[in-house]
Amino acid sequence: GHYPSRLALSAFNFPSSTMSPFDPDQQNFPLLSPRARDRRWRAIRALQTSLGLDALILTGLKGRERFEAYVANETIEGVALLPVNSEPVLFTWHPKMLIRRQGSRTDRSRFWINDVRIGKYGVNLAAALKERGLHNGTIGIVGLEVPEPGCPEGIVPYPMWKTLLDALPDARFQDVTWPL
Repeated sequence: GHYPSRLALSAFNFPSSTMSPFDPDQQNFPLLSPRARDRRWRAIRALQTSLGLDALILTGLKGRERFEAYVANETIEGVALLPVNSEPVLFTWHPKMLIRRQGSRTDRSRFWINDVRIGKYGVNLAAALKERGLHNGTIGIVGLEVPEPGCPEGIVPYPMWKTLLDALPDARFQDVTWPL
C-alpha cells in the first residue's frame, strides 16, 4: 500500500550499511555529536507530531539497516523507543551487546540513550509504553516492511509483534518504514 509517512521518513537519511557485523568494537561506526543527536531527535519528534504519533519504535535487530543506531549512536542489534514527550529507551537481547559501554577508556557521552533494557523485546517495549501512559497511544514502527534483499517481510520478529499487540490492545500501530 501507499504510506505517505514512509516518504517523510526517507528525508532523515538513515545510515545504510555503515556498521559492519564483523566489527564488534564498532571502530568504523561514525560517532556523532550531541548536537547531531539533538537535530535528529528534534526532526523525528516533529515528524511524529505531524503524523499524530505518540512514540516511534525503530528496529535494528539483525537487519542490514540497523535503524536503532540512528537515534542511539550505537548499534546493539536491538530496538529503540522514541516517545514524543519523554526520554528514549534502548532494548537489547543480551548483556554482551552492552560490553562496549563498560570499557575503562570509553567516553560514555558517545552513548545517546541512558535507559537500556535487556530481555525480550515485546515484553519490555510494552512495559516501557505503559510506563509512559502510551498503552492507548498511536505508535509508529519502523521495520515492519523492509523492502531489502533477505528481509522481504520486514525485520520485526513475530513474537515481539504479537506480544505488543496482545499487551496493548488499545494502542494503534502504524508502519512508518521508509522506502529503500
